[in-house]
Amino acid sequence: MVGVVKFTVAVILLPLIYAATQGYTDEMARSKSLAEFFWRGVFAYTFWHLFVFTFARLFDFIQKIFSELFRFSAVVQSVVPNSIPFGPTMLLILYYLCSHIFRFKGGEPVVFFLAGFSLAVHVILMAAQLYEEDQTVVKSHYFFSLGLFYLANLMLVSMLLDLNFESFSFIRFWQQSADLTLHHYKYILHKFIL
Repeated sequence: MVGVVKFTVAVILLPLIYAATQGYTDEMARSKSLAEFFWRGVFAYTFWHLFVFTFARLFDFIQKIFSELFRFSAVVQSVVPNSIPFGPTMLLILYYLCSHIFRFKGGEPVVFFLAGFSLAVHVILMAAQLYEEDQTVVKSHYFFSLGLFYLANLMLVSMLLDLNFESFSFIRFWQQSADLTLHHYKYILHKFIL
């Protein structure tokens, strides 16, 4: 029964996931030259993962460290490692400190490339881990968890990009995602139910 509920919620979340991805992509496009570096980073790791080498051991090591940090609560311990993409989070916090304390400037293309690369590492390896953990045929827990963690990752990276770069706005990302989500749900309700 729980599997059916999780699968149903995962299907219901699909328009929200699509809208958040579209909102993120559109917000990235506002800083066109830097967005290219971000997407090159995403594609670079995807290619690297498929044909060269995966960072699975490093990912598992970092996940275990996160789990140990939050061992005071079993729920937090299982949620936080997948909700917080370690690579882009640390990179963007470090860049914020360097740019505001040491007045470091000019590394934006490298930061965007590494943010895209490390976000791809996290999402791809998280998806693989969740897939292996779900032993059911339908993979309801996998789809449900992946959708929620993906949304959490996008929101966190968006907030950190907003913190570092004037061209990226978390509020605009959020508003556009909400508008697109509402539009998609209305379309689905009108087309298939009403």
